[in-house]
Amino acid sequence: MRIGERLRELREAHGYSQEDLAQVLHVTRQSISRWENEKADPSLAMLVSIAELYDLSLEELFQDKQQAVIHEIDRKVRWGKWCLRIGLGLLIIGVLVSGTLLYGRKNQIVLIDRFNPFLKTKIEYAIAPTPEDLKKMKNKADKTNLDVDLWVTSDPFGSGEWIKMTLLEPADEENHYVIVRHKGSYVSGARVISKNDIPKPMQVNLGNDYVPYESKADGPRVELFETSLPANTIY
Repeated sequence: MRIGERLRELREAHGYSQEDLAQVLHVTRQSISRWENEKADPSLAMLVSIAELYDLSLEELFQDKQQAVIHEIDRKVRWGKWCLRIGLGLLIIGVLVSGTLLYGRKNQIVLIDRFNPFLKTKIEYAIAPTPEDLKKMKNKADKTNLDVDLWVTSDPFGSGEWIKMTLLEPADEENHYVIVRHKGSYVSGARVISKNDIPKPMQVNLGNDYVPYESKADGPRVELFETSLPANTIY
């Protein structure tokens, strides 16, 4: 006799409806129906509860096929637990990886941004400080390997981000624009160019003068989630 048939036989013999038995076992009527129609198996703990309800041992509950049935259910329960553990493990790994990538993006950690699979390499433009700007910033104008903050953008409408760059050569008064190849805060290439090398819409967007980063005025160095204007909006 199959387990579903045996469970139905015992229920009917003891005068329970599916609804009544579901209330006694604290499960849904659908669960009882699925067990009896062989669409799902009750757990071992539930089988023990059913046997106790009918005042039977597990051997008596399953009659001559008890061992095979018990082993089969036990195998399914253990497999279900392993699937749950694997699923939870993958979920935890996903949360940790996502959190690490977001943390690296927010704090502009170069190594994390470099290997972030969700970031794209961009070619963007910026204004570099001139020797006069560096003097105002109390840096040496003739110094090489200058660490400066640059606002990089390729969007005519003004979106972009601040990144810290090392300039291998100081910009001059005429050519103080920079083309930058970067992936988040990771810069893989940059060189000084003239204003005429920049597309016209970007020239207007960048302006003419270098402005250093100020957290109070400029806000976060990078926006994690870009916001967009409603359709048909002109500003």
